[in-house]
Amino acid sequence: MSIFSVKNDKDGNPVGILHSKLNYVRRAGVTDYDYMYGAGVSVDNAFYEMMLVKEIYNQYNGKGFYHYVFSPSNDDVYTLSDLYDTGIQIAELIASFEGHYQVLMTLHYVDERQPHIHLIANNIDMDTGRRLDLNRQTLVLLKCKINGLIKRIGLSPIIINSNG
Repeated sequence: MSIFSVKNDKDGNPVGILHSKLNYVRRAGVTDYDYMYGAGVSVDNAFYEMMLVKEIYNQYNGKGFYHYVFSPSNDDVYTLSDLYDTGIQIAELIASFEGHYQVLMTLHYVDERQPHIHLIANNIDMDTGRRLDLNRQTLVLLKCKINGLIKRIGLSPIIINSNG
């Protein structure tokens, strides 16, 4: 089975750590530029572009972003190119999930036991300023949509339960 999880910093992913989290997922030694992708945001200026949306809508307080990780099953057979393409599709799905959000995707594969995808999503809609509320119900819906996508690609499904 594949795994799709939501990662939270001990303080709930505040805006104040967005820059360091983006640097973490883009760091040398685990990925390279060819395995990074931005949906609604550039890879090089993701922080500034996400902060601009927050500034336009005066959305600095509370949760600042969502951090997702997708890991295919150890039993799945794929190339890094296949996994990168899957990451792009997941990033685009998240970017258009219940609004228009900015998403930076990186594929970690260098010196990693299991290649996996990190997705950092701005939680403020670029068009409306509405904050994405990822409660259990919306998380289950998002996982169902991702599950449909990865099944079509041939990767093992993720577990979906009512607890998110």
